Amino acid sequence: MLTSEITFAQTNSLNLLLKQQVVKHIEEIDDPTEEKEYKKLDLTKALELYSEDAYDETKIRLANVQIEESTFSNQHKARCDTYDLLEVVLEHVLQHSECLMLEVRSANRLALVLNSFAVRENYANEAVSAALSNLCRSPGLELLEEIRAKVFVTLNGHEKVRQLRKEYEKRKNNYSLALKNFKIILEVINVSEASLVKLKKQFDEVLENFQQCRAVLDEELPCALAERTKVLIESMTMLGGECSIWGRHRTELSSLLRTLGRTISVGEYALRELDQSQEEK
Repeated sequence: MLTSEITFAQTNSLNLLLKQQVVKHIEEIDDPTEEKEYKKLDLTKALELYSEDAYDETKIRLANVQIEESTFSNQHKARCDTYDLLEVVLEHVLQHSECLMLEVRSANRLALVLNSFAVRENYANEAVSAALSNLCRSPGLELLEEIRAKVFVTLNGHEKVRQLRKEYEKRKNNYSLALKNFKIILEVINVSEASLVKLKKQFDEVLENFQQCRAVLDEELPCALAERTKVLIESMTMLGGECSIWGRHRTELSSLLRTLGRTISVGEYALRELDQSQEEK
């Protein structure tokens, strides 16, 4: 796990130092005494300021860090995007399996009450009644329940990954803010050697914690991706088989519904004809 917690205090200290250096810079310009002293700087005072080479070296290092972190961030984002997409697909697999379970239960109940009605009202012959009874005795929902359970557990697992991703986003924001502030300071303010060393130390701490968090998360993601992919493959294979089975039942139920619909319509039409003939008499 992570060795330390980063708060916004480190990045806030960069902001505070930036303000302090700006105030100091203004005071050096406005105070005539300080301006005279500045003009009379001896060699010892001059050595307290970083040279242009040191500034350039620091700027180059920040640029290299930014490029390197951008590359790592893109690679990390690709893994996270795959993880999130797998989650969306699994959510829809779960939703479809639950819808199919609902359809199966509804179809079984419909076949049961239709058979009772058709037999009682003499709308169904022996073959139609047997077909409806067979639909009521259709295979159980064990496999669909298994699919649902597997996907549900996978979607609600990986709590460690969720926590690490939250921590990663927080530390990424800290790093981005620290980098931005450090670059601003180097561009607009001449800081002392001690201040620059302090800034570099603070930035390195933020960078190190950000990199450490990403490294831990990148160790966890492959296992989570592999598990989600495995569950997706298994659930899709099982769901495909179930859809095929229940598809045949759906087709059979559709045919029986049309048959009974025509039979009931003919019966109602015959009754109306009988009523009309009796009224004419």
